[in-house]
Amino acid sequence: MGWLPDKYQPLRDLVRRGDVDADLQDEMTHHLEAQIEANLAAGMTPEQAEAQARQRFGDVTRYRREAHREDRSHRRSDQRRESFTVARQEIRRAWRSLRRTPSFSLVAVMTLAVGIAASVAVFTVLDAIVLRPLPYPAADRLVRIMHPVPKIGPGHEWNISIAEFELFQREARSLAVVALYGNQRLTVSIDDQANRINAGMVSAGALPLLGASPLLGRLLVESDNDVASPTVVVLSEPYWRSRFGGAPDVVGASIRIEGATAEIVGVVAGNVALPDWPVDLWVPQRYQPGGPPHNSHVYRAIARLTEGATPETVSRELAALAAGYIDRFPTVYSQRFMENTGFTTRAVPWKDTVVGEAPRTLWVLFAASILVLLIAAANVANLFLVRSQTLRREVAVRALLGANRRQLAWHHFAEAILVAGAGLLVGLGLAWGGLRMLVAGLPNGAGPGGVTLPRLTEVVLDGHGVGFAAAVALLAGLAFVVIQFTIDPKGGEAVRAAQGTTPSRRENATRHLLVVTQVAVAMVLLAAAGLLIRSLQSLRNVNPGFDPSGVMVADLALPFNEYRTYDRTTEFYRLLTQRLEELPSIQVASVGSVVPLEAEDGCSVFDYPDRDPSTNVACILNAIVGPGYFTALGIKLDGRDLTWADIDGKTGGMLISDALARRIFPDGRVLDRAVNGPSPRTGAMYRVVGMTQDLRWEGLDRLPVEVGYFPIEAIPGTWLWSPPARMRLIVKVSGGSPLAVMPEIRRLVREIDPGAAVENPRTMDDIVTASMRRVSVLMLLLGISAAAALFLSVIGLYGVIAYTVARRTREIGVRIAIGAPAGSVRRTVVRQSLMVVAAGIGIGLLGTLVMGRLLASFLVGVAPNDPVTLIAVVAVLAAVAVVASLRPAMRAAAIDPVVALRSD
Repeated sequence: MGWLPDKYQPLRDLVRRGDVDADLQDEMTHHLEAQIEANLAAGMTPEQAEAQARQRFGDVTRYRREAHREDRSHRRSDQRRESFTVARQEIRRAWRSLRRTPSFSLVAVMTLAVGIAASVAVFTVLDAIVLRPLPYPAADRLVRIMHPVPKIGPGHEWNISIAEFELFQREARSLAVVALYGNQRLTVSIDDQANRINAGMVSAGALPLLGASPLLGRLLVESDNDVASPTVVVLSEPYWRSRFGGAPDVVGASIRIEGATAEIVGVVAGNVALPDWPVDLWVPQRYQPGGPPHNSHVYRAIARLTEGATPETVSRELAALAAGYIDRFPTVYSQRFMENTGFTTRAVPWKDTVVGEAPRTLWVLFAASILVLLIAAANVANLFLVRSQTLRREVAVRALLGANRRQLAWHHFAEAILVAGAGLLVGLGLAWGGLRMLVAGLPNGAGPGGVTLPRLTEVVLDGHGVGFAAAVALLAGLAFVVIQFTIDPKGGEAVRAAQGTTPSRRENATRHLLVVTQVAVAMVLLAAAGLLIRSLQSLRNVNPGFDPSGVMVADLALPFNEYRTYDRTTEFYRLLTQRLEELPSIQVASVGSVVPLEAEDGCSVFDYPDRDPSTNVACILNAIVGPGYFTALGIKLDGRDLTWADIDGKTGGMLISDALARRIFPDGRVLDRAVNGPSPRTGAMYRVVGMTQDLRWEGLDRLPVEVGYFPIEAIPGTWLWSPPARMRLIVKVSGGSPLAVMPEIRRLVREIDPGAAVENPRTMDDIVTASMRRVSVLMLLLGISAAAALFLSVIGLYGVIAYTVARRTREIGVRIAIGAPAGSVRRTVVRQSLMVVAAGIGIGLLGTLVMGRLLASFLVGVAPNDPVTLIAVVAVLAAVAVVASLRPAMRAAAIDPVVALRSD
């Protein structure tokens, strides 16, 4: 049955089944007749002889079925052997062919490798940060408890209080465990050597939630959180091994933390940490169990849901509990407070709070990388089309000699899979190197304004990324085969096509479609990069409200347990700033609890005597500042700055921002007005001595917030939480690099108090730059993608135009021979190029509308469909089309008609 073509295989099998049945029938009939004759010779009757022969022979139907099964098995084995032989032959032939054309092979492999590397690198980051669960037990059931306060401001959310924490532990049925957690840098002294280390401040239930188990000793227990209990700590295993040499007798030893003695009670096995915060030691979050409630929502809470509970059901249960706060805690929560703030409670997946706004950024980058991959694949597909044209005569001869469609498909597939495989290997290498640079260049953590990316330490090229790359390479290889195979002519048509001088309509349509796709994708990416460039320009023009030049900021930490009074804390800051200002290189030195552009979301309720009872209370940013704060930062004032006389005399002088003044004093009279401050129930008043211009506190892309600037020492009858042992040191330097004064600063700090620490120096210029990082990093990565897309599109467009001109040599020669001017030929080639680009621009315009919506949250001062950006991108693509077509056009115009007519 070998005369039947492959596509009639089912019919061949059906006919073959009949042949097998006939052969089986003849064979079985022969054996039966031979046995019957032997039985007759033995003296049996004909009936007995036939019955005995059939009984001895067995089940004929079963034999027939087994024979068919064996026949099918042999045929499949032959087919596999034949396919393997064909594949091996075609792969060898493809390898030799690719070696004969190194320019094609190198360009195709590197182009595809760039596309694979871009997509794999971004996918790996997306997978590690967004797609994978957090590295904790039952991470999908972990939630964070928050308090939305929409009437304070859009997006405002508070944490919980200690009273709520204890209430949720007792009465929230949908929560299996509730725990407090936080992070802080602490000064730890061991053998008279002080170091700053990372600490996790947690309640007893937090460590089991994070998957911790004791390697030595025990974990924290509930009694450790009581402020009346002795101070204990638990070491992490890496810190225990590096600092204590893995000594087994460490349990029971004492260390000094922030000037107080603490006993080591255990070591946590493994490398348990908080998200983006490697922990050296765990300390208990201290509070007074069953103490009086306070409206201080500053404690971050994590909880594990019970089986069957969801964040929505927990939110409803907690909101119902919050509705009863007025009766439970009448001294803290009032009906007026609830109505003025819109106070409620909700539970959100902990992962959502960890990753923040990162998913939006990463999905945009992933989309951009896929677009670059599409352009690269389109370019390689065009290269394969050109290559298939040059090899068409060989393919045509093979078709005439009897090669079937499957064999020809193997011919195309072998080359495509070799190129895709080489592109995969090179792309993985590029992705690995690109990831190392990307992770090193991006800031890790969850910084103010979504500037940084979380979980970057978990980003590594692993099996997920390799699998994604392999899938991409396989799909690309199959696409190359399909594109070639669909336009590949057959038989005598193939011979005629190989002898032709002009590409077929199908070939031209395929090539032009690929280029149109490239141009459309390039336009989308160029428009996205252009919008971000315009947005970055707008950010650079934003007035931050201060002068960053020559200003350095460092984090200053005093031992908590040695600075429990305002007097001692104030005296340290006074002495330090005065001695710093004696240095010739420092103009002004001051301290503040926060500096502009580094404030995180958060505010404190602020009341004032003249407030209309029907209006909402203000929730403002509270900044604790020392004398010279505004001078050092170049902040303009109406009124005056604070002085040491204000602090020593406890005059209650303070300053407010212009935005706050407009809210609480709409009549415009601000100076010498009285305000309650952050502790309104005490009745003590602060007095406004100055008003500052509005500053950008949470980022240049965020609006100014209302701010109250309080002195570093509270006036009698009020409180500012506690003596400020954690402050920013701010110095204005008179020339040179501001960071050059750090050695002198460290020396003076050690002289005043060896237990104090100053770290993390940075300039205000660096802080301004960092505040634009969210836009600038995305702009850089999208800009790289857009540049790659534009470059690949130019190559693709040039290749198509040049190839078309080469294939139309005879036609162009005839036109020139009958009098067509050279200028007309050049214009025709350029016009064809512009038509292809115009089609791509038309499709790309629709894509830019979608991309603009995705980028809307990153744009500042520019609309998603900004006409200036779109016009500029169209102009760039048109110019690129003209440039890409000039050389082919000039080559076409210079064709010698005689040579052209002689060409094959």
